[in-house]
Amino acid sequence: MRGQTALSAATRASILTSARSVLIREGGARFTVRRVAEAAQISSGNVMYHFPTKQHLMRALIREALEKDEAELAQAMQNIDVPALRVEALIRP
Repeated sequence: MRGQTALSAATRASILTSARSVLIREGGARFTVRRVAEAAQISSGNVMYHFPTKQHLMRALIREALEKDEAELAQAMQNIDVPALRVEALIRP
C-alpha cells in the first residue's frame, strides 16, 4: 500500500507540474484538463481522479504557489530581528 501512495503522490506532482507548464504556455483561456493530461502523458480520467474539476486543479496550483511564497518569506524573516526591518522586507519586491 505504501508504494501505491508514493505512486499517487508522484502522479499528483507530475499533474501539477504539467498543469503549471500548460497554464504558462497556453494561458488561462486555453487551460483544459485534456491539455494537462496530454502534457503529463496520462489520461484525462487519471487527472480527474486526483482533481475532480478544472477548478480543483487551478486551486491546487494557486495553493502550491502560495505555500512556496510563504516558505520563502518565512525563511527571509528568520534572520531579521528588528520588527521595522521585517516590515520593510515584506513590502520590498
